[in-house]
Amino acid sequence: MEQGPIRSFECGSRATAVVQLPHCKFPGVVVDGDDLNRYVIDVRRAMSLLLAGDGEACLYLLDDVADRLGGMRQDYETTLSEAGRLTPYVAGRDRV
Repeated sequence: MEQGPIRSFECGSRATAVVQLPHCKFPGVVVDGDDLNRYVIDVRRAMSLLLAGDGEACLYLLDDVADRLGGMRQDYETTLSEAGRLTPYVAGRDRV
């Protein structure tokens, strides 16, 4: 892995930390370990609900996960925009 400085982007009051590692082409988002664990638990629970035939509860849980991830993505996009950087994707193309 390439050694070098890690660039941290100014995120204002947003809760999402955006950094660029020296070996990465684009900046990324830092996810706290407890948040990462919660995402894994929630997605596995949604899978169990789906397999049990409870599509409504599965949808509710996945909607919550999508909202939380969407908030992080919005912070990422705003932070990069304020820094004069482009995202590695076309923002807004997946919104339904």
